[in-house]
Amino acid sequence: MRINKILAIIVLPFLFFASGCAENLNKDEILKQASTIQENIIKRSYVDILKSGVQPGIKPEYAFPKGYQYENGCFGFAIKYIVEYKFGETLDMLQAEKIIKKPRYELWTLNYIKDFLEEYGIVLNWYHDSEKFFKFLEAGEPLLIQYKYPVAENRWISHFVAVYSFDLEGVWISQSVTNKHEKVLYKDVFKPDGMTTQFMFATVETFNPKTLEIETPATPNIN
Repeated sequence: MRINKILAIIVLPFLFFASGCAENLNKDEILKQASTIQENIIKRSYVDILKSGVQPGIKPEYAFPKGYQYENGCFGFAIKYIVEYKFGETLDMLQAEKIIKKPRYELWTLNYIKDFLEEYGIVLNWYHDSEKFFKFLEAGEPLLIQYKYPVAENRWISHFVAVYSFDLEGVWISQSVTNKHEKVLYKDVFKPDGMTTQFMFATVETFNPKTLEIETPATPNIN
């Protein structure tokens, strides 16, 4: 897997980090990669989509993989839960951090993310619009998202989680801070107009670690 391809598919989503489990990146560097991001066709707001009667492919009560994360580990652990569900493999995050030489308490910098994705043969496709967001979840495809996780009054950090379902009030996630399935309200996921998410979200397309051969299930075609 080419490193420049990995960079292209992971750079843009980190533009709006306030603080949290990954570093801030240079805006010019991000804009250079913007053309590689999946083109989105914005059609309906999440409110209109919900009114259409859309239903999740995975029910909120489903026992989706979850657990406690390490400090500053939300990015890796969100992917871990999706990999376990989609590919049936358990990612050892302690081992992963050792392989990419990431100290436990450091943030997930771009270099660590690049090395992690390359080591485990993970390709992420990024999107932004509500239409694709619900089409994936309707098809039973879990998503990697980030949202503003409150840590104090008027203070938040950007936090990655695995989204696996939804209902009329919000999306259901595997919350790695509490080791629980929790609901995040739509107002904390989407922009005020409801047409796009506050941050980009991704599907985990492949998982082909260097030490294993994994059969990759296809991501649903939602075009």
